[in-house]
Amino acid sequence: MFLKNLNPVRRIRELLEELGRTRRERDQARKQVEQLEDEKQRLHEKLERLREENERLRNELEAALRAAKRQAAPFSRGKPKSNPQRPGRKSGKAHGTHHQRPVPDHVDEEIQVNAPAQCPDCGGPLTVERVESQYQEEIVRRTWVRRFQIPICRCDQCQKRVQGRHPLQTSDAIGAAAVQVGPEAVTLGVLMNKAQGLPHADAAAILKQGFGLTMSPSGICRAIQRVARKAEATWHALRDAARRSTLAHMDETGGRLEAELDRMLAPTQRDAANQRLANHLRHERPYLFTFLYCPGLVDATNNVAERVMRILVMIRKNWGGNRTENGARAQAVLTSVLCTARQQDKDAFQLLVDLLRSRQPKLLDLLPAVAESAPAAKARPRESSVLPKTPFPAYADIPLLPGLRSSAENPSFFNSA
Repeated sequence: MFLKNLNPVRRIRELLEELGRTRRERDQARKQVEQLEDEKQRLHEKLERLREENERLRNELEAALRAAKRQAAPFSRGKPKSNPQRPGRKSGKAHGTHHQRPVPDHVDEEIQVNAPAQCPDCGGPLTVERVESQYQEEIVRRTWVRRFQIPICRCDQCQKRVQGRHPLQTSDAIGAAAVQVGPEAVTLGVLMNKAQGLPHADAAAILKQGFGLTMSPSGICRAIQRVARKAEATWHALRDAARRSTLAHMDETGGRLEAELDRMLAPTQRDAANQRLANHLRHERPYLFTFLYCPGLVDATNNVAERVMRILVMIRKNWGGNRTENGARAQAVLTSVLCTARQQDKDAFQLLVDLLRSRQPKLLDLLPAVAESAPAAKARPRESSVLPKTPFPAYADIPLLPGLRSSAENPSFFNSA
Protein backbone atom coordinates (compact mmCIF):
# COMPACT_ATOMS: atom_id res chain seq x y z
CA MET A 1 0.00 0.00 0.00
CA PHE A 2 2.92 2.41 0.81
CA LEU A 3 4.69 1.68 -2.45
CA LYS A 4 1.51 2.34 -4.40
CA ASN A 5 1.12 5.80 -2.84
CA LEU A 6 4.77 6.70 -3.63
CA ASN A 7 4.97 8.44 -6.98
CA PRO A 8 8.63 8.67 -8.03
CA VAL A 9 7.98 11.26 -10.75
CA ARG A 10 6.20 13.60 -8.40
CA ARG A 11 8.89 13.12 -5.77
CA ILE A 12 11.60 13.96 -8.27
CA ARG A 13 9.67 17.09 -9.28
CA GLU A 14 9.39 18.20 -5.65
CA LEU A 15 13.10 17.64 -5.06
CA LEU A 16 13.95 19.64 -8.17
CA GLU A 17 11.75 22.51 -7.02
CA GLU A 18 13.35 22.40 -3.59
CA LEU A 19 16.80 22.37 -5.20
CA GLY A 20 15.93 25.41 -7.34
CA ARG A 21 14.57 27.24 -4.32
CA THR A 22 17.73 26.46 -2.37
CA ARG A 23 19.89 27.71 -5.25
CA ARG A 24 17.91 30.96 -5.43
CA GLU A 25 18.29 31.45 -1.70
CA ARG A 26 22.00 30.77 -2.09
CA ASP A 27 22.33 33.33 -4.88
CA GLN A 28 20.37 35.89 -2.90
CA ALA A 29 22.56 35.22 0.12
CA ARG A 30 25.66 35.72 -2.06
CA LYS A 31 24.34 39.04 -3.31
CA GLN A 32 23.62 40.18 0.22
CA VAL A 33 27.14 39.15 1.25
CA GLU A 34 28.60 41.11 -1.68
CA GLN A 35 26.49 44.15 -0.78
CA LEU A 36 27.61 43.91 2.82
CA GLU A 37 31.22 43.63 1.68
CA ASP A 38 30.84 46.73 -0.46
CA GLU A 39 29.14 48.59 2.39
CA LYS A 40 31.93 47.47 4.71
CA GLN A 41 34.56 48.72 2.26
CA ARG A 42 32.73 52.06 1.85
CA LEU A 43 32.40 52.52 5.60
CA HIS A 44 36.05 51.63 6.03
CA GLU A 45 37.10 54.29 3.50
CA LYS A 46 34.79 56.82 5.12
CA LEU A 47 36.28 55.97 8.50
CA GLU A 48 39.78 56.55 7.14
CA ARG A 49 38.76 59.92 5.69
CA LEU A 50 37.15 60.90 8.97
CA ARG A 51 40.28 59.88 10.85
CA GLU A 52 42.44 61.97 8.56
CA GLU A 53 40.04 64.92 8.88
CA ASN A 54 39.97 64.51 12.65
CA GLU A 55 43.77 64.44 12.77
CA ARG A 56 44.01 67.55 10.59
CA LEU A 57 41.50 69.42 12.72
CA ARG A 58 43.32 68.38 15.88
CA ASN A 59 46.58 69.72 14.49
CA GLU A 60 44.93 72.98 13.45
CA LEU A 61 43.32 73.33 16.89
CA GLU A 62 46.62 72.72 18.64
CA ALA A 63 48.36 75.22 16.38
CA ALA A 64 45.65 77.79 17.04
CA LEU A 65 45.88 77.27 20.80
CA ARG A 66 49.66 77.59 20.70
CA ALA A 67 49.41 80.74 18.58
CA ALA A 68 46.92 82.23 21.04
CA LYS A 69 49.25 81.62 23.96
CA ARG A 70 52.41 82.71 22.16
CA GLN A 71 53.28 86.38 22.72
CA ALA A 72 56.48 86.69 20.68
CA ALA A 73 55.09 86.29 17.14
CA PRO A 74 51.34 86.96 17.07
CA PHE A 75 51.32 87.46 13.29
CA SER A 76 53.18 84.31 12.30
CA ARG A 77 51.91 82.76 9.07
CA GLY A 78 53.09 79.25 9.80
CA LYS A 79 56.24 77.51 8.61
CA PRO A 80 58.91 79.74 7.04
CA LYS A 81 59.64 79.48 3.33
CA SER A 82 62.54 77.32 2.20
CA ASN A 83 63.86 80.03 -0.16
CA PRO A 84 62.68 83.35 1.25
CA GLN A 85 63.36 86.62 -0.52
CA ARG A 86 66.06 88.83 0.85
CA PRO A 87 64.51 91.44 3.15
CA GLY A 88 65.10 95.13 2.80
CA ARG A 89 65.38 97.59 -0.03
CA LYS A 90 66.89 96.40 -3.31
CA SER A 91 70.07 98.02 -4.48
CA GLY A 92 71.06 99.40 -7.85
CA LYS A 93 68.63 99.45 -10.75
CA ALA A 94 66.37 96.92 -9.02
CA HIS A 95 65.47 99.56 -6.44
CA GLY A 96 63.29 101.46 -8.89
CA THR A 97 62.43 105.14 -8.64
CA HIS A 98 64.00 106.98 -5.71
CA HIS A 99 61.70 109.41 -3.92
CA GLN A 100 62.82 112.32 -1.78
CA ARG A 101 61.17 115.16 0.07
CA PRO A 102 60.67 118.25 -2.09
CA VAL A 103 62.40 121.52 -1.26
CA PRO A 104 60.08 123.66 0.94
CA ASP A 105 58.44 126.62 -0.77
CA HIS A 106 59.31 128.97 2.11
CA VAL A 107 61.90 129.31 4.88
CA ASP A 108 60.93 130.58 8.34
CA GLU A 109 64.40 130.59 9.89
CA GLU A 110 67.82 130.68 8.28
CA ILE A 111 70.86 129.57 10.27
CA GLN A 112 74.45 130.23 9.25
CA VAL A 113 76.67 127.26 10.05
CA ASN A 114 80.22 128.11 11.07
CA ALA A 115 83.03 126.43 9.18
CA PRO A 116 85.38 124.18 11.18
CA ALA A 117 88.44 125.97 12.53
CA GLN A 118 90.89 123.41 11.16
CA CYS A 119 91.12 120.05 9.44
CA PRO A 120 90.11 117.27 11.84
CA ASP A 121 92.81 114.93 10.40
CA CYS A 122 95.95 117.03 10.02
CA GLY A 123 94.99 120.29 11.75
CA GLY A 124 95.66 122.42 8.65
CA PRO A 125 93.75 125.57 7.70
CA LEU A 126 90.51 125.30 5.67
CA THR A 127 89.30 127.29 2.64
CA VAL A 128 85.57 127.58 1.97
CA GLU A 129 84.78 126.32 -1.56
CA ARG A 130 80.98 126.58 -1.60
CA VAL A 131 77.95 126.72 0.64
CA GLU A 132 75.28 123.99 0.43
CA SER A 133 71.72 124.24 1.76
CA GLN A 134 70.05 121.76 4.07
CA TYR A 135 66.39 122.05 5.03
CA GLN A 136 64.72 120.87 8.21
CA GLU A 137 60.95 120.85 8.49
CA GLU A 138 60.01 121.03 12.15
CA ILE A 139 56.88 121.63 14.19
CA VAL A 140 56.63 124.39 16.77
CA ARG A 141 55.87 122.94 20.20
CA ARG A 142 54.24 125.91 21.84
CA THR A 143 50.84 127.45 22.39
CA TRP A 144 50.21 130.77 20.68
CA VAL A 145 48.27 133.04 23.02
CA ARG A 146 46.27 135.99 21.66
CA ARG A 147 44.83 138.73 23.84
CA PHE A 148 42.01 140.71 22.28
CA GLN A 149 41.48 144.20 23.69
CA ILE A 150 37.73 144.46 23.13
CA PRO A 151 36.11 147.91 23.38
CA ILE A 152 32.81 147.86 25.27
CA CYS A 153 30.58 150.67 23.97
CA ARG A 154 27.21 152.18 24.86
CA CYS A 155 24.84 153.70 22.35
CA ASP A 156 24.15 157.36 23.12
CA GLN A 157 20.59 157.14 21.79
CA CYS A 158 19.17 153.76 22.89
CA GLN A 159 21.73 152.98 25.62
CA LYS A 160 22.34 149.52 24.10
CA ARG A 161 25.58 147.79 25.04
CA VAL A 162 27.76 147.02 21.99
CA GLN A 163 31.19 145.43 21.88
CA GLY A 164 33.71 145.00 19.08
CA ARG A 165 34.75 141.71 17.53
CA HIS A 166 37.91 140.74 15.63
CA PRO A 167 37.72 138.29 12.69
CA LEU A 168 39.96 135.86 14.60
CA GLN A 169 37.53 135.64 17.53
CA THR A 170 35.16 132.71 17.86
CA SER A 171 32.97 134.07 20.65
CA ASP A 172 31.84 137.29 22.29
CA ALA A 173 32.13 135.82 25.80
CA ILE A 174 34.16 137.76 28.37
CA GLY A 175 34.50 137.72 32.12
CA ALA A 176 34.47 134.14 33.47
CA ALA A 177 34.58 132.72 29.93
CA ALA A 178 37.28 135.09 28.68
CA VAL A 179 39.94 132.34 28.40
CA GLN A 180 39.07 130.20 25.39
CA VAL A 181 40.68 127.65 23.11
CA GLY A 182 41.38 128.83 19.58
CA PRO A 183 39.55 127.48 16.53
CA GLU A 184 42.60 125.72 15.10
CA ALA A 185 43.19 123.78 18.33
CA VAL A 186 39.51 122.84 18.50
CA THR A 187 39.52 121.80 14.84
CA LEU A 188 42.59 119.64 15.42
CA GLY A 189 40.76 117.94 18.29
CA VAL A 190 37.75 117.34 16.03
CA LEU A 191 39.93 115.79 13.33
CA MET A 192 41.80 113.59 15.79
CA ASN A 193 38.55 112.29 17.28
CA LYS A 194 36.24 112.10 14.26
CA ALA A 195 38.63 111.58 11.34
CA GLN A 196 41.42 109.56 13.00
CA GLY A 197 39.35 107.77 15.63
CA LEU A 198 41.39 108.85 18.67
CA PRO A 199 39.63 108.95 22.04
CA HIS A 200 39.25 112.29 23.80
CA ALA A 201 42.00 111.48 26.30
CA ASP A 202 44.50 110.66 23.52
CA ALA A 203 43.61 113.86 21.67
CA ALA A 204 44.17 115.86 24.87
CA ALA A 205 47.54 114.12 25.40
CA ILE A 206 48.68 114.98 21.85
CA LEU A 207 47.73 118.64 22.32
CA LYS A 208 49.65 118.70 25.59
CA GLN A 209 52.78 116.89 24.41
CA GLY A 210 52.91 118.33 20.92
CA PHE A 211 51.84 121.93 21.44
CA GLY A 212 51.91 122.55 25.20
CA LEU A 213 48.14 123.18 25.24
CA THR A 214 46.32 121.83 28.28
CA MET A 215 42.80 120.53 27.65
CA SER A 216 40.84 117.95 29.57
CA PRO A 217 39.08 115.10 27.74
CA SER A 218 35.72 116.52 28.80
CA GLY A 219 36.75 119.94 27.47
CA ILE A 220 37.54 118.41 24.08
CA CYS A 221 34.20 116.57 24.16
CA ARG A 222 32.25 119.77 24.81
CA ALA A 223 34.26 121.66 22.17
CA ILE A 224 33.44 118.95 19.62
CA GLN A 225 29.75 119.25 20.44
CA ARG A 226 29.91 123.02 19.96
CA VAL A 227 31.45 122.53 16.52
CA ALA A 228 28.73 120.01 15.68
CA ARG A 229 26.02 122.50 16.65
CA LYS A 230 27.53 125.12 14.35
CA ALA A 231 27.84 122.59 11.50
CA GLU A 232 24.32 121.23 11.93
CA ALA A 233 22.85 123.59 9.32
CA THR A 234 25.31 122.24 6.75
CA TRP A 235 24.46 118.70 7.80
CA HIS A 236 20.73 119.28 7.26
CA ALA A 237 21.46 120.78 3.84
CA LEU A 238 23.67 117.81 2.90
CA ARG A 239 20.97 115.38 4.01
CA ASP A 240 18.32 117.18 1.97
CA ALA A 241 20.62 117.25 -1.05
CA ALA A 242 21.25 113.51 -0.67
CA ARG A 243 17.53 112.83 -0.54
CA ARG A 244 17.01 114.81 -3.73
CA SER A 245 19.95 113.18 -5.44
CA THR A 246 19.26 111.09 -8.51
CA LEU A 247 21.57 108.29 -7.37
CA ALA A 248 22.11 106.87 -3.90
CA HIS A 249 24.34 104.01 -2.79
CA MET A 250 22.15 101.22 -1.45
CA ASP A 251 22.77 97.67 -0.32
CA GLU A 252 24.74 95.39 -2.64
CA THR A 253 23.20 92.94 -5.10
CA GLY A 254 24.78 89.88 -6.67
CA GLY A 255 24.27 87.91 -9.87
CA ARG A 256 21.10 85.94 -10.65
CA LEU A 257 19.23 87.61 -7.79
CA GLU A 258 16.72 89.10 -10.21
CA ALA A 259 15.41 85.72 -11.36
CA GLU A 260 15.54 84.39 -7.80
CA LEU A 261 13.50 87.33 -6.55
CA ASP A 262 10.88 86.83 -9.27
CA ARG A 263 10.63 83.16 -8.36
CA MET A 264 10.12 83.99 -4.69
CA LEU A 265 7.48 86.61 -5.41
CA ALA A 266 5.48 84.43 -7.80
CA PRO A 267 3.51 82.26 -5.29
CA THR A 268 1.10 83.62 -2.69
CA GLN A 269 2.56 83.52 0.80
CA ARG A 270 0.62 81.75 3.53
CA ASP A 271 1.94 83.87 6.37
CA ALA A 272 0.59 87.43 6.59
CA ALA A 273 3.99 88.93 7.44
CA ASN A 274 5.63 87.15 4.53
CA GLN A 275 2.87 88.39 2.25
CA ARG A 276 3.44 91.98 3.37
CA LEU A 277 7.15 91.59 2.68
CA ALA A 278 6.41 90.11 -0.74
CA ASN A 279 4.07 92.99 -1.54
CA HIS A 280 6.73 95.49 -0.50
CA LEU A 281 9.39 93.78 -2.62
CA ARG A 282 7.01 93.58 -5.56
CA HIS A 283 6.34 97.30 -5.23
CA GLU A 284 10.08 98.12 -5.04
CA ARG A 285 10.98 95.58 -7.73
CA PRO A 286 11.72 98.18 -10.48
CA TYR A 287 14.32 99.91 -8.29
CA LEU A 288 16.23 96.93 -6.88
CA PHE A 289 18.20 96.20 -10.06
CA THR A 290 18.74 99.66 -11.46
CA PHE A 291 22.41 98.86 -12.07
CA LEU A 292 21.31 96.23 -14.60
CA TYR A 293 19.17 98.64 -16.55
CA CYS A 294 21.68 101.52 -16.40
CA PRO A 295 25.11 99.90 -16.96
CA GLY A 296 27.98 102.21 -16.21
CA LEU A 297 25.79 104.72 -14.40
CA VAL A 298 25.02 102.85 -11.16
CA ASP A 299 27.38 100.50 -9.33
CA ALA A 300 26.25 96.95 -8.65
CA THR A 301 27.63 96.99 -5.09
CA ASN A 302 27.91 99.45 -2.25
CA ASN A 303 31.71 99.32 -2.00
CA VAL A 304 31.96 103.11 -2.15
CA ALA A 305 29.58 103.50 0.78
CA GLU A 306 31.35 100.72 2.70
CA ARG A 307 34.70 102.47 2.35
CA VAL A 308 33.20 105.74 3.55
CA MET A 309 31.58 104.05 6.56
CA ARG A 310 34.70 102.13 7.54
CA ILE A 311 36.11 104.91 9.71
CA LEU A 312 32.79 105.11 11.58
CA VAL A 313 32.95 101.41 12.41
CA MET A 314 36.48 101.82 13.77
CA ILE A 315 35.56 104.91 15.78
CA ARG A 316 32.60 103.02 17.25
CA LYS A 317 35.06 100.66 18.99
CA ASN A 318 36.56 103.68 20.75
CA TRP A 319 33.07 104.88 21.76
CA GLY A 320 33.12 107.96 19.51
CA GLY A 321 30.10 109.42 21.31
CA ASN A 322 27.65 106.80 20.05
CA ARG A 323 26.27 105.93 23.49
CA THR A 324 24.48 109.24 24.06
CA GLU A 325 22.02 111.22 21.97
CA ASN A 326 24.21 114.33 21.88
CA GLY A 327 27.33 112.34 21.11
CA ALA A 328 25.68 110.36 18.35
CA ARG A 329 24.31 113.52 16.75
CA ALA A 330 27.73 115.21 16.90
CA GLN A 331 29.20 112.07 15.37
CA ALA A 332 26.70 112.12 12.51
CA VAL A 333 27.09 115.83 11.81
CA LEU A 334 30.87 116.07 11.91
CA THR A 335 31.64 112.83 10.09
CA SER A 336 29.23 113.82 7.31
CA VAL A 337 30.95 117.18 6.94
CA LEU A 338 34.46 115.69 7.07
CA CYS A 339 33.70 112.87 4.60
CA THR A 340 32.03 115.28 2.18
CA ALA A 341 35.01 117.64 2.35
CA ARG A 342 37.42 114.78 1.72
CA GLN A 343 35.42 113.52 -1.27
CA GLN A 344 35.35 117.02 -2.73
CA ASP A 345 39.10 117.43 -2.09
CA LYS A 346 38.57 120.45 0.15
CA ASP A 347 40.51 121.46 3.25
CA ALA A 348 38.32 120.28 6.11
CA PHE A 349 40.60 121.98 8.64
CA GLN A 350 40.17 125.42 7.12
CA LEU A 351 36.42 124.88 6.63
CA LEU A 352 35.89 124.17 10.33
CA VAL A 353 38.16 127.06 11.38
CA ASP A 354 36.16 129.47 9.21
CA LEU A 355 32.94 128.01 10.61
CA LEU A 356 34.07 128.62 14.20
CA ARG A 357 35.14 132.19 13.43
CA SER A 358 31.89 133.09 11.69
CA ARG A 359 29.65 135.30 13.81
CA GLN A 360 26.43 134.27 12.04
CA PRO A 361 25.31 130.73 11.15
CA LYS A 362 26.58 129.76 7.73
CA LEU A 363 26.49 126.87 5.27
CA LEU A 364 29.87 125.45 4.39
CA ASP A 365 30.90 125.38 0.76
CA LEU A 366 30.10 121.68 0.42
CA LEU A 367 26.65 121.74 -1.14
CA PRO A 368 25.90 121.30 -4.83
CA ALA A 369 25.14 124.75 -6.30
CA VAL A 370 24.36 126.21 -2.84
CA ALA A 371 26.50 128.88 -1.20
CA GLU A 372 24.05 130.93 0.87
CA SER A 373 23.88 131.65 4.55
CA ALA A 374 21.29 130.14 6.84
CA PRO A 375 19.35 133.39 7.51
CA ALA A 376 19.05 134.05 3.79
CA ALA A 377 17.76 130.55 3.25
CA LYS A 378 15.15 131.02 5.98
CA ALA A 379 13.98 134.31 4.48
CA ARG A 380 13.16 132.76 1.13
CA PRO A 381 10.08 130.62 0.44
CA ARG A 382 10.74 126.92 0.98
CA GLU A 383 9.90 126.02 -2.60
CA SER A 384 12.66 128.23 -4.00
CA SER A 385 15.33 126.49 -1.92
CA VAL A 386 14.81 123.15 -3.61
CA LEU A 387 17.72 122.16 -5.80
CA PRO A 388 16.93 121.26 -9.42
CA LYS A 389 16.92 117.54 -10.01
CA THR A 390 19.46 116.15 -12.41
CA PRO A 391 17.68 114.00 -15.01
CA PHE A 392 18.87 110.54 -15.97
CA PRO A 393 20.77 110.21 -19.24
CA ALA A 394 18.74 109.34 -22.27
CA TYR A 395 19.93 105.74 -22.35
CA ALA A 396 18.40 105.14 -18.93
CA ASP A 397 14.85 105.67 -20.24
CA ILE A 398 14.09 101.99 -20.64
CA PRO A 399 11.31 99.81 -19.19
CA LEU A 400 11.87 99.24 -15.48
CA LEU A 401 9.81 96.06 -15.37
CA PRO A 402 11.40 93.65 -17.85
CA GLY A 403 9.87 90.75 -15.95
CA LEU A 404 6.45 91.68 -17.41
CA ARG A 405 7.65 90.87 -20.93
CA SER A 406 7.84 87.41 -22.41
CA SER A 407 10.91 85.30 -21.81
CA ALA A 408 11.94 85.59 -25.46
CA GLU A 409 11.93 89.38 -25.20
CA ASN A 410 13.54 89.40 -21.77
CA PRO A 411 17.07 87.95 -22.07
CA SER A 412 19.03 87.49 -18.87
CA PHE A 413 21.50 90.21 -18.00
CA PHE A 414 23.90 87.53 -16.83
CA ASN A 415 23.72 85.52 -20.04
CA SER A 416 27.14 85.00 -21.54
CA ALA A 417 25.76 84.70 -25.06
